[in-house]
Amino acid sequence: ISSVESISGLSSEESLIKLSKKVNEFVKSSEKRVLGVGISCEGMINEKEGICVFSANLSWENVPVKDIVERETALPSFVDNDVKVIALGEKWFGQAKDINDFVLFYTGYGLGVSVMTNDGLYRGSENYASEFGHTVIDPVNGPECSCGNKGCLQAYASGSALLRDLKHRYETEPSIYDIIKDSENDSEIYEIIKKQAWYIGIGAANIINVF
Repeated sequence: ISSVESISGLSSEESLIKLSKKVNEFVKSSEKRVLGVGISCEGMINEKEGICVFSANLSWENVPVKDIVERETALPSFVDNDVKVIALGEKWFGQAKDINDFVLFYTGYGLGVSVMTNDGLYRGSENYASEFGHTVIDPVNGPECSCGNKGCLQAYASGSALLRDLKHRYETEPSIYDIIKDSENDSEIYEIIKKQAWYIGIGAANIINVF
C-alpha cells in the first residue's frame, strides 16, 4: 500500500473500513496470494481477541479491530500493539536477530517501549506491559498527557509534545521534516528539540536501570 490517507474525523469503524478498502485493493493487485492481514495499533491491545481496549492517541475504546477487518476483507486478521510489533520485526528481520534480550525504545507521535526477554516478548498478564511512555515525571505541574494524566514522559518527549511546544511557531501543523529543517537556523526550535532529547535520554537511562 503506497498511499496514506488521513482518518481524522472518522469513527473507529469508518477508519477500519477505509483501511480495509486499501487492503482489498492491494490483494487484487498482488501477484502473490495474500494469506492474512497483520495490524499494529497504538494503545492497549487484547491480541488474543483482536480488540483495541484503549488508545489515547486514536480516542478508541473497546474497538473490535480484528472482527471489522475480517468482515471487510474476508482474510484472517491479527492485531497487536504497534511497539510490540516493531520489536518482533527487529527480532525476526532486523538488528536484533541474534539477540535474545533487548529493549526497544520508540519515539513517534507517542512514546513506547517493548521488552524482549528469553527470546520472547514480555507482555504481562493482559498484554499491557511496558507502557513506559506513561510513567509519570511530574504529576502536579506536568503537561497533560493524551491518556488524561499529568506529567507522563510522553507528554515531555514525543511527536505530539513537540507539536504542542511549537504550536505558537506555525500557522498549520508542520511535518517532522519541516521542524528539523527549521531547527538548523532557528535557535528556539533547536532548543525545544534539544530539551525533548534530554527527556528521552533520561527515559532511556531509566529503562537501562530497570532491566
